[in-house]
Amino acid sequence: MTDVDPDADTGAGGDEALPTTAGTVEESVHVTDPSEAFQALGNDVRTGILRAIRDRTDDEANAGRVSFSTLFETSAVDTTAGFAYHIDELVGPYLSKTEEGYALTATGRRAARAIESGTYTHQVDRQSVTVDDPCPFCRDQELVAAIDDNEVAITCEACERSILRMDFPPAGLDAHGDDLPTAFDRHHRHRIAHLGDGVCPECGGPVESRLDVVRPDPGDEPARESVPDPVQASFTCTACGYGLRCPVALTLLDHPEFVAFYHEHDESIDQRPIWNIGREWTETPLSHDPMAVRVAVTLDDETVECYVDGECTVVASRRIRAEAADTERNECDTTTAGSDVAPEADVA
Repeated sequence: MTDVDPDADTGAGGDEALPTTAGTVEESVHVTDPSEAFQALGNDVRTGILRAIRDRTDDEANAGRVSFSTLFETSAVDTTAGFAYHIDELVGPYLSKTEEGYALTATGRRAARAIESGTYTHQVDRQSVTVDDPCPFCRDQELVAAIDDNEVAITCEACERSILRMDFPPAGLDAHGDDLPTAFDRHHRHRIAHLGDGVCPECGGPVESRLDVVRPDPGDEPARESVPDPVQASFTCTACGYGLRCPVALTLLDHPEFVAFYHEHDESIDQRPIWNIGREWTETPLSHDPMAVRVAVTLDDETVECYVDGECTVVASRRIRAEAADTERNECDTTTAGSDVAPEADVA
């Protein structure tokens, strides 16, 4: 018996869930030279072929392979010989070919989606959007999301502080309108969760996680010598090099201890955007050697604490009365997550 996900997209234009079969599969990795792979797409006829196949196989009634003659009719090429040259340049990395016709490979589907969504062709600048949340620094309701060259910057017009800056797909910048802040929050919340799980959201490669020390700016008031400098979570993909740095608290938004804690106090952690998760969150650096930080949330008269090691792993947790937590925090240098000493989220 084989198991197939009934909710999976099984159209030829999507990612198909196939039954698993027993047996031995010869492992192989076919690598195309990057210059050849991108050169193959450097022609309007060829990108048009990818889009034509995608459009036809997205329709369940036309699911399957597309014939040479059908594709030729959609093009502006004068001769079948000329068209055959272009389509043959795509076979391999982007198209598979059989007697029944042509279909997109997994790489071809990604390329077609990138073309359709403007991933590599659209640079979006648009008017700022009001963000309906208070500033984590000054508490004023004057946050805005500024969009420039496919990047979204959350800033406060009252205190002129920058909260975070991250990129966002151009199709999303075009489509979400005034709901952009919500979409932006959901997008990056899930990406941070992927990184925390050790999987790169860009390429699927393995991710290295660590705590990095945030050195104070020269003009900042010096902290007590006995208190470690603040730290932040740092993620780097070992395959593609994608990297992100953010407050440690943002990596724990889906941790069972905190999710359950909010639920028991009739609160929802999902309603807190990543640029202001609430002043009930605190981060306390405990040591730089070895690296250790305590992340805590206080609701009502109870506090839950998680202790995070140098690899961004929660190694212990506990619940205590809020009064006891306050006493311990007064003995350390505690950072309110999102306050003026919290590190700004940054993406590479």
